[in-house]
Amino acid sequence: MSTFLGIDLGTTHIKAALADSQGRLLRMAAVDNGPDTACEAGECYTAEGLWQRAAQAVREACRGMEPPAGVGVTGMADSGVALDSEGLPLYPIAPWSNPCGEEYGPVLEKRFPDLTSRTGQRYHPKFALSRILWLRDHQPQAFRRMARWLSVTDYLLYRLTGEAATDQTFACRTLLYRLRERCWDEELCAYAGVTGRLPRVLALGGGAAGRVTEPAAGALGLPAGIPVVSAGHDHLCALYALESAGLGSALNSLGTAEVFVGVSDAPTDPEQCRRLGVNQGCFAGDRWYWMANLPASGGSVEWLRRMFSVGGPVGYELFDRSDGLTDAGGVLYLPYLNGSGTPDPDPARRGAFLGLSSRTTPQQLIAAVNQGIGFETRRILDSLSSVLGLSVSQVTAVGGGARNRALVQAKADASGREYQVCSQSELTVLSAAWQAARAAGESMALPLAAGERFSPHPDRRSAMEHTYRQYRALCAAIYRKD
Repeated sequence: MSTFLGIDLGTTHIKAALADSQGRLLRMAAVDNGPDTACEAGECYTAEGLWQRAAQAVREACRGMEPPAGVGVTGMADSGVALDSEGLPLYPIAPWSNPCGEEYGPVLEKRFPDLTSRTGQRYHPKFALSRILWLRDHQPQAFRRMARWLSVTDYLLYRLTGEAATDQTFACRTLLYRLRERCWDEELCAYAGVTGRLPRVLALGGGAAGRVTEPAAGALGLPAGIPVVSAGHDHLCALYALESAGLGSALNSLGTAEVFVGVSDAPTDPEQCRRLGVNQGCFAGDRWYWMANLPASGGSVEWLRRMFSVGGPVGYELFDRSDGLTDAGGVLYLPYLNGSGTPDPDPARRGAFLGLSSRTTPQQLIAAVNQGIGFETRRILDSLSSVLGLSVSQVTAVGGGARNRALVQAKADASGREYQVCSQSELTVLSAAWQAARAAGESMALPLAAGERFSPHPDRRSAMEHTYRQYRALCAAIYRKD
């Protein structure tokens, strides 16, 4: 029976997983990832460090196993690396959270007022355009020597195959790719000085980008010649598998931050998307995706757990009692520890607890945090429907936060939407392996199913609606813009 390898280049872990044709994960390895150097741009990754950690994960996953018939590569989208003509990295890689290049925002938005309309993306310094301009101005020698710019996941693909290739989901996250025309934007590329320095672009699911080279095979302990596919930006890679398995077309990825992703047949109004903080990009089958976000979801839960752990460690079991964490005792939590996202993006916004008393319990604080995240879920989904016409009635939850039953129930109660949790906890890396099978001309099952379902509790509807009105009024009063 053939096996297939998925690689997921994440912010905090790099995963490699081997699956068989029945879609069973035979073995998975995870290697810690994170910045490993400091430079003028701040804390950064090194390209070689990323490659070595990915190679370690692959060796651990494949040791003693049948070699894979194909490899699929997915991961984070917004960090990139400059390479010289020999393919050697010229400068360290700024993580997506690094503000390096943020000074170019006002300049770009003034020079290209139609930036969101062109690219589908709302300006953020994490995108390649700002990083490239920073390199040009702060490291001019490196910029002059730059032969190509690749996303970090494209760089892993390059180390595997020797090919400078990407797919549309990564290209869209550069601020250099035209949303509707599905091509590099000539004017933006010329402005950034990268004309002819960007990779060729494949469609998501569009086949192999190349094959494992002899040097890469030696580093990974794999045979040379195995086909390698770009499996797309991690959230979209997971959505592609969910949709193919018939589990709907709206995904809520719950991690430190939350992302909501869905599919549409046509791009929606770019100015409304910009105002709401909704990004759009190219998806498989000549369709488009939309992406909204909540910056501090699991981050809020983790922050509260740290507060409770001052006198000693507090486990996660305290946070996962879905039937016992529904009463917030009149406390409201505004979940803006890292600013606000959709529908009114503001990186400077900060959070708060209101309604505290001397009788407030830890359980009520947990319930308030869950409820606040749930109310933001409703604000996001309602705005997608009322402003953009993107109706979402059922959501599939994935990621580490989806294991927090109390949180998922609170999201269902507060938003009035049905939630289902995907039965496969390693959906993204499994989807990368599934795409690898297709690139190899073979088939692999996707044994995905809806796991536990969470419906809005009818007995809480009236009280939840009343509290939500209070929450919205409070946000309007505190955060109104003059």
